[in-house]
Amino acid sequence: MTRSAIAKREARVLSCLAIVLLFASATRASTITVDQSFKAPTNLFGSINDCCAFTGQIYTAGLTGSLAGVSADIIEAAGNNFPLNIQIRSVDSGLPTTILGETTTTAFSLNDLIAFIQPIPQVAGTQYAIVVDFLGAPPSPGHGTGFWAGATGNLYPRGDLVSSFDRGIRWFAEGPNDFDYHFVTFVATVDTVPEPASLSLLATGLIGLARKRHLKKEKGQNAVSAMASHEPASAGS
Repeated sequence: MTRSAIAKREARVLSCLAIVLLFASATRASTITVDQSFKAPTNLFGSINDCCAFTGQIYTAGLTGSLAGVSADIIEAAGNNFPLNIQIRSVDSGLPTTILGETTTTAFSLNDLIAFIQPIPQVAGTQYAIVVDFLGAPPSPGHGTGFWAGATGNLYPRGDLVSSFDRGIRWFAEGPNDFDYHFVTFVATVDTVPEPASLSLLATGLIGLARKRHLKKEKGQNAVSAMASHEPASAGS
């Protein structure tokens, strides 16, 4: 490979590396933020698995992003040790519909973050439902397994308490615009975070180096052409 071909290849590699560094100078990072929160007062205890095995809380997202997790103010009745199943559902006409994500846990107080394996996108202004039931609990009604604490008086006006008699198929609002369970939602929003300025400076320097090598190559070629044009012609034999 000739020296000019090597120089040309080096300049091309440097230019490509500079472009990659410029694109890498801004990365995307997630910030987890409390979105919706209703934690007080407490004057309501909804029995889980007494009248209905499935109960839930409708909420309206305030942020667009991915649901990082939820917390719920749930207490299991003494003598029971059933895992809690938690679903996030879409909402239609104020009632839960399609399951968007689901998990199981044995820690379900307001101090516990319940995370989901599935990514669950949220859109600001859209309603979603937190739905729970105790796995393995005796068939309802009449077998209260735990309680979800909340309040009356429509103190969370962006949602409602809902229940289902038939294990989450058909739903109804209990005391429409009056009852709400305690809950918290956490949303991961994506931010563009600039990298340190040194990365951009390095990219700029590589671009300059590539350009310098290219100009040096052109100058050398021009000098060779000039010398060739002034070289005396050889005498014929």
